[in-house]
Amino acid sequence: MSLNIDKNGRMKITRGAAGFLLVVVILGSVAFLGCGRITNTGPSTPSFSHFVVDLSKIKYINQPGNSDQIAIKDRCHLAIKNSETTIEVYAPAAAEVLGIAYYIVRSDNVPEYALYFKVGDTCYYFFAHLIDISPKLKAVGPPVPQPTSGWIAPTFPASVSAGELIGYTEGTPQARTFDFGAYDPSHKNSVANESRYSADDRYITGVTPYFYYPESMRTNYLVLSANPAGTVVATTECRGICRDVLGTASGYWYLTSGTDATYQEKMHIISEPDESVYWGGVGGGGYEFKTWARIPLNPEKLSVGMEYGYSGPYGYLYLKLFSSTEMGVYFSTTDPGSFPSSGYKTYQR
Repeated sequence: MSLNIDKNGRMKITRGAAGFLLVVVILGSVAFLGCGRITNTGPSTPSFSHFVVDLSKIKYINQPGNSDQIAIKDRCHLAIKNSETTIEVYAPAAAEVLGIAYYIVRSDNVPEYALYFKVGDTCYYFFAHLIDISPKLKAVGPPVPQPTSGWIAPTFPASVSAGELIGYTEGTPQARTFDFGAYDPSHKNSVANESRYSADDRYITGVTPYFYYPESMRTNYLVLSANPAGTVVATTECRGICRDVLGTASGYWYLTSGTDATYQEKMHIISEPDESVYWGGVGGGGYEFKTWARIPLNPEKLSVGMEYGYSGPYGYLYLKLFSSTEMGVYFSTTDPGSFPSSGYKTYQR
């Protein structure tokens, strides 16, 4: 069995005859529950033993499965404290170097690195928005920055040890966050309609990286968990990536025709641990925070036959779940008071 990754970080597993037998054994000993939640471990499951940063320098962490009002994210966003400038990044586990990207996409034209590492039989982890990397990695990476973030394979084989310094980050210019993600194409997250995704889609193969840590270390990440606005909501839940909940409004929905600037082809709505609700793909995205006035309805509790209106900063989002696979969606800058009888769009799973 071999692991192949394209230059955009999508992975596929190639299996020979012996590899097929190995997969049978592995899948018999590793159980995945739904959205990237590992409930059991086997001989091929990676084990992370080192923190990727000094967590005292981190202000908050957005877990995978959060919304930026554009998409549901498949990786962690770690926000650097304002008192810090550049911080060190370390390898969480011994791994082979799969690829290195060196690119310029920032508006200030500062080049950044993204690093990809293979660990275990089928898993890889990655970092993005690194401002510099170790001399060892520079020696096998691209010599000059490229106009896109596609990576190249190392010029010769290289590996890192657990806890090894691999680079430095100052985060993105605005949010001051950097990315940390983990993916495993031998496992599939549970989604409402698998035909919507390619087999190597990161939303399908993504695993919350905290799952690979022992519980005693995992807790240190979880206490820094925040909602997308950056408000820390310490939690004991190691949430998975996909947020589809069949029979409810939660997760991704698709509009097959009639898209426009207000109603995009792909929309989502999810809840956060602090009971705020976020959505994207409709009305430019939005959110409703938990306030003293009311607690917005968790989309996981909006079931078939129900309707509900969310009040966001840019307008009002009204939903009505017609069935487990169809949902009416209406957005307006004025409050209609209830789900309208016309003018809405019907989204599907």
